Amino acid sequence: MRVTCQKMALSSGIVGRLVKRVVTPVSWVAAPEWLTVQEACELSGHDVDTLRWMIQDGAVDTRREGDTWLIEKAGLREFQEALLEVLHWWD
Repeated sequence: MRVTCQKMALSSGIVGRLVKRVVTPVSWVAAPEWLTVQEACELSGHDVDTLRWMIQDGAVDTRREGDTWLIEKAGLREFQEALLEVLHWWD
């Protein structure tokens, strides 16, 4: 389970964190088949630069709609599973 957060400025000038969303398997199921880069960031936990690299490298299936890149959810999930397998290769 992953929790995504964003920084927020409080009226006292202190910067705090606002919990934005908890990512669960249900989040993956409920997500559309084609994700915007921002949606893919929220689901995967990768930052925008990493996802742009993945798009340029062909690590995930993509398509363009105008100026917007869309990432196939199934391909992103497969990449996540392969990454997890590599990380735990010697376990």
